[in-house]
Amino acid sequence: MAKVSVGLQLVTADSKEKLNNIVIKSSLRPNRSIPNISDLCFLKTCHLCLKQLRQDKDVYMYRGDLGFCSKECRESQILMDEKKELEASTKMMLASFRRCNAGAGKSENRNLLDDLRRRRRLFIVP
Repeated sequence: MAKVSVGLQLVTADSKEKLNNIVIKSSLRPNRSIPNISDLCFLKTCHLCLKQLRQDKDVYMYRGDLGFCSKECRESQILMDEKKELEASTKMMLASFRRCNAGAGKSENRNLLDDLRRRRRLFIVP
């Protein structure tokens, strides 16, 4: 069996021949210092209010990777997400209703809108 060696050839001087498989040393990026582990951490600030999260305090998680400084911030984000989801489903439901009932009477549309307004009031936070 033949021995195959694989490696990287560095050329320190420009050659007259253009070879595509040679990396010129001057084209390499200089080594950067290793970043501090706290710079890499995604839980540095509260996702909602942007307060600094401290290691000696509790972090309240939501959806796996969103950190919050307090239960109140997390609950506010949950309510905002639920409101967005409700609005999106309402828009889809209205579009579907309009397509299916293009010739329906105004009273049916009024009942549907009243129902949607009642549902929306449940998610409005004072």
